[in-house]
Amino acid sequence: GGSPRGRAIMRGPLKPGLHARAPMEPLKFEKPLATLKARLESGEEVFASLIKKYLLDNAHRVTVEVKPDPELGAKIENEEAARLAAIKSAMTPEEIENVISMKKKLQLKQETPDDPEALKCVPTLKVDDIEKENKTIPTSFGSIKESTVLYHDIFTNNILYLDMAFDLHTLPQELVPYLSLFVRCLSEFGTKKEDFVSLSQRIKRKVGGISKSIMTSPVLNARGETCAKLVVRGKGTANQLEDLMDIISDMLLEPEFNNQAKFKQMILESKAGMEGGLLGAGHRVGMGRLSAMDNTSAFIGEQMGGLSYLAFLKDLLVEVETDWDGVVTKLEKIRSLIVNRKNLAVNITADQGLMDSFAPTLDSFVGRIPANESTLFDWTGTLERTNEGIIIPTQVNYVSKAANIYDAGYQFHGSANVISKYLGTTWLWDKVRVVGGAYGGVCSFDRLTGTFSYGFYRDPHPLSP
Repeated sequence: GGSPRGRAIMRGPLKPGLHARAPMEPLKFEKPLATLKARLESGEEVFASLIKKYLLDNAHRVTVEVKPDPELGAKIENEEAARLAAIKSAMTPEEIENVISMKKKLQLKQETPDDPEALKCVPTLKVDDIEKENKTIPTSFGSIKESTVLYHDIFTNNILYLDMAFDLHTLPQELVPYLSLFVRCLSEFGTKKEDFVSLSQRIKRKVGGISKSIMTSPVLNARGETCAKLVVRGKGTANQLEDLMDIISDMLLEPEFNNQAKFKQMILESKAGMEGGLLGAGHRVGMGRLSAMDNTSAFIGEQMGGLSYLAFLKDLLVEVETDWDGVVTKLEKIRSLIVNRKNLAVNITADQGLMDSFAPTLDSFVGRIPANESTLFDWTGTLERTNEGIIIPTQVNYVSKAANIYDAGYQFHGSANVISKYLGTTWLWDKVRVVGGAYGGVCSFDRLTGTFSYGFYRDPHPLSP
């Protein structure tokens, strides 16, 4: 699903060919795959013996321990300064002048545009190479009970792709920060019928894959509105579809939330990931904060994955220790409010024959989902619009800025996407990174809200215009 099938097949022979192996061998997979299946069906412990031989009983291993040294950064900096001072003290005035001259030549070369003749050697797309009309995807609309169904009749090589979106506005806003962990619980805690290991093995053994995510998006021309969905995706061949829907049903209707130790571990993992992301991509965090000052959708996203979410996780650790029953109650409340077929949209991509055979299974699944009357809550708010400085333990500086250009009178035109791309690959690259010495710079434009933002990291001249 992630790449055109033809291109995926084409890439198969490339790696063996680079290593003097027969390039077409990866395409002849059917016979060895059939042999492997036969060995597994006979009861042979194919993988168990390999794991035992090459992992468990393999004495050839290396253990690497990395210990933090709070003085290492200053030590490296002092050593570099001393080394450069020693080099300079040994240089003659003429040699120093030569280095200065070389620097000026390098800077001139960096600032000089590339030779137009040389640029002609780079393959480029012309406007005439791009189709002016978007390809139309066949879409039909229908319903099963109270749920909306969208269907796309497309050849998928006997694989059905399923997306299910539950409206999250059935939740009061104070429960929004719990959503990221709630989604993980659906698969990482197991169900009332089986533990996490059994559920994971069942998914890998029975279906082509299941994923869950939270989708939030601004609504065009409505800065205060947010589209928010719990999206459950799955795929499988014709003989896997009943298992696919049974597994999803178990995850949504009978999840097991009561595992305090596991939930605490998830919080700590999320907290560590957030802190690591702040250290490694502070400009992205800053850009998210700026967007959250401008519109509600970004504000909600910040509550589920930004600096505000990091603060929430720290408070949640205390809540888990002092009121675990209350946390479980909130998780179950979230599930009961979200999983409702009256607020469900189903999207299916498959050919007509596969869809016809799947229809009874889908109808049965939707019938199992409760149909409750619900209230759709309006989510509101933004961060206070102000300059912010965030102090973090790193030697790298991050700078982000943003503005809403719709407020300045700009009306969207498709050229804005080209302009944003051009800025990122020319000015930000050539002037800020190559000439200015920053490690990187990015910019983005959100056409739904009008927010244009940009950020730099490891810039030696952060205050330069």
